Amino acid sequence: MSGQSGFGTITPLPLIRPPLPTLPMSTPDFDSLCAALQGIGRHVHPAELHGLACGILASGFDPSPDQWLQEAATYTEEAQLAFASPSPVMDIYSLSRQQLQEGDFAFALCLPDDDTCGLAERSESLARWCQGFLHGFAAIQSPLSEENRELLQDLTEISRLGMDAGEENEDSEENERYYAELTEFVRMAAISLFMDHHASHEPTGTRKQGHH
Repeated sequence: MSGQSGFGTITPLPLIRPPLPTLPMSTPDFDSLCAALQGIGRHVHPAELHGLACGILASGFDPSPDQWLQEAATYTEEAQLAFASPSPVMDIYSLSRQQLQEGDFAFALCLPDDDTCGLAERSESLARWCQGFLHGFAAIQSPLSEENRELLQDLTEISRLGMDAGEENEDSEENERYYAELTEFVRMAAISLFMDHHASHEPTGTRKQGHH
């Protein structure tokens, strides 16, 4: 894939913080989160918010609950999210953090169910997940390996997937297979970036302030 992500140098902070309350280890349920988030703000999309949380964590930054709520409020332009604890917004962050720390088999993307949603809707949600992830990851600046730059470029390409929803997104067996492959690629890319930026607990940089 080709693309341009424009991520500069990053500075991860150490992943050392008292553990948040342990949540049941399961995939974030897209429909349940949709319903729970409806009363919070118009611009809160579960997939995008989950991607944002995972991107922030994968960058090496481990925000406090208050910092996460402020990040979510700034990104979605829904100021009330900053004061919404406890809330599904906080649950998304807590579960993302827990799953990424547990590793490969625990981590899953928050996307619509294959059995109840068409391919166009699922593709758009995958694109929005990547948009949130890229935004969260880009807020930290530090040197990136060539491999990680390529991963981010690929995620940038996938983040544009929803813009092409049309005939090529019809629910054919071939397109379903392609969607499944993309979803697994995104999942493994997020895990890889998280692991790389948490290989050392020594801080090497700082978080941008007030990014959006």
